[in-house]
Amino acid sequence: MITSTSDDLTRRSRRFLIPYVLFVIAAGACALEAGVRLLGLARRLTPQYMQAVGDPYLPYKPRPLSVRTSCSEGEFCFEHRHNSLGFRDEEHDLAKPARTFRIVGLGDSFTYGRGAAFDDTYLKVLEARLNARAGDHPRVEIIKAGIPGFFPEPERILLEHYGLPFAPDLVLVAFMPNDLIDTYRGVDALTFTKTGDLTTREAARLGDSAAWLYVHSHLLRILLQAHVSRRVARHTAWIGTVYAPGEAFEDQWRKVEPEYLRMRELARSVGASLVIVHISDNLPGLRHRGDPAARLAAWCAEHGIPFIDTLSAMQRAEVAERLYWPRDAHCNAAGYRVIADVLYDELTRRALVP
Repeated sequence: MITSTSDDLTRRSRRFLIPYVLFVIAAGACALEAGVRLLGLARRLTPQYMQAVGDPYLPYKPRPLSVRTSCSEGEFCFEHRHNSLGFRDEEHDLAKPARTFRIVGLGDSFTYGRGAAFDDTYLKVLEARLNARAGDHPRVEIIKAGIPGFFPEPERILLEHYGLPFAPDLVLVAFMPNDLIDTYRGVDALTFTKTGDLTTREAARLGDSAAWLYVHSHLLRILLQAHVSRRVARHTAWIGTVYAPGEAFEDQWRKVEPEYLRMRELARSVGASLVIVHISDNLPGLRHRGDPAARLAAWCAEHGIPFIDTLSAMQRAEVAERLYWPRDAHCNAAGYRVIADVLYDELTRRALVP
């Protein structure tokens, strides 16, 4: 009888133990969550400056006709308006007007103009300067087709399917040193969520539940961010050792260079020329590691492709004023103006624009 009672108590204790343990775990998690929120340890969620959507050809693009605000806390806030193609640009008629010299500008977030108002982006400033020249010359119209996260392969796809129908006379494509890293990561390295936010391939593979937890739990946001960062770093840790010299990025160069040759052929198919411009990304530790611009300049000379390097002008101008946002790392209006000035000088000096 005593044994029976003792067993009964044990069973009741076990039934109580499971809810008790669950309660302690939940209470501990709530306490940790409250502490993380109180101390502000988790990465803040801010609206992305580009709502991405799918496309029949491109890996993604900004949602056409969308308006977003781009902010970097304590640095800037700018409005981004997208036209019917999803470009941060005005609308352009597909048919080229008479006496118009048309340029298609390709690139990533620097060409898109992150960190500046639209009128201060380098393609917009360049367009205004070219049209303000004295004398008799055709009107210059620039199709501003920079998309954040793009690199030579998706830029070539964009040119093929969306740039050529505008019948450009010149194709101006910006090379950033991080194009080599993006080429290594591939066109599926970035994707977009159901809400249009860009995310990494590794984060997307965790699924919708993880995405919901990332948004709603500060504690799990830290853990999920660390997990995704480890998964990304597992495949890219070697990037931090060397940048462009030697053999480190040789495989990526061998993918980038054929894309530029294909762009040149696409441009020639409509009677246009291709010009490649180098812009420094100003990322800590990368700007002065190696010299990808020298490698690309030599390759362009070998293949007869005009090459414009903005780095020296940026370095000289940076002595007098700050050209990049310290935290965001994109150019400010002054930085984009220097890029536009270099392009204006070189395009006119070499008679690449009439």
